[in-house]
Amino acid sequence: MALFILTLVFNFCSEDHKNLTALEDMMNPEGNSTETQFQPNPVLYQNYPNPFNPSTIIEFEIPATLHVRLKVLTIEWEEVETLIDRVLSAGFYRSYFYSKDLPSGEYYYILEAGGTKLIGKMKCVK
Repeated sequence: MALFILTLVFNFCSEDHKNLTALEDMMNPEGNSTETQFQPNPVLYQNYPNPFNPSTIIEFEIPATLHVRLKVLTIEWEEVETLIDRVLSAGFYRSYFYSKDLPSGEYYYILEAGGTKLIGKMKCVK
């Protein structure tokens, strides 16, 4: 693999935050630390795998300490689950979504941070 990613998992006491991982450091193939470049605005990345069953990963980046809300909604815009609803420090984050008993279909995931709302689309296949 050309790029190795060293991750640091924050263990939260609250059940709501057990699925959140911060990506603290990126390493190049030679093992030398590289400086992380932050975007000036929040960034929401495409989930993977997509399509998924039974779980998927949603990654995003925030440029400063902000209140962040990450939700999953049906294609009819009905809320399925709030994955994150708290203040986070600047950085890269990874959230895990478990589809549980959801039927196959398309879903939206929405990141709200610092007055910005970003939307992604994903597909659950059972």
